[in-house]
Amino acid sequence: MKKRLLTRLNGPVTEQGAALLCLAVCFAVGAVGGCCFAGALGPEAGTRLAGCFGGYFSSLQTESAALPSLPATAWELARWPLLCVLLGFTALGVVGLPVVFCARGFLHCYAVSVFVRLYGGAGLPAALAVFGVSGFLTLPVLFILGVDAFRSSGALAWKLLGGGRTSSPPRRGRLLRTCCCFALLAVGVVFQTQLTPALLSTAVKRLG
Repeated sequence: MKKRLLTRLNGPVTEQGAALLCLAVCFAVGAVGGCCFAGALGPEAGTRLAGCFGGYFSSLQTESAALPSLPATAWELARWPLLCVLLGFTALGVVGLPVVFCARGFLHCYAVSVFVRLYGGAGLPAALAVFGVSGFLTLPVLFILGVDAFRSSGALAWKLLGGGRTSSPPRRGRLLRTCCCFALLAVGVVFQTQLTPALLSTAVKRLG
């Protein structure tokens, strides 16, 4: 009975849940830090940011703003998931992946919080227009790839430490999930380039 319980605790489902929990906690810690950092934004920094945003929003209303190109948008959406995939091929990912998720949570929530801090409730639609379309697709992709990479990196680290073999995601299943995730990111790039300008233009009118 005890042996059977230990086998279940060391199974792939338990390892996947533990990896997801670890990365989710790191993301949440970064998100809280981003909100706190935006809340502590000084008046002078807030004035500078408001001036930058105001100039960009004014040019957006006159259709003179330079929108990101397709390659730039693709790189913006794919760089974090790609970093997770690369870290999964090295034992350093055991430390690197939690840092990546903490940084991603910080930057994402800091950016949204700054909009709300500067423009109040009216800044939330603008923040969702900028980050909502991409975040709706990229964050699930980030966690799917991150969990696979974290388990694979953990298996490599355990092997290097002389712990013997441990379970890691099957290569075929991991490759399939990776391909599906990057296909989803391609859809996100299309949404970002086609929907975000229109949504942001509508949200900016409420700020004025």
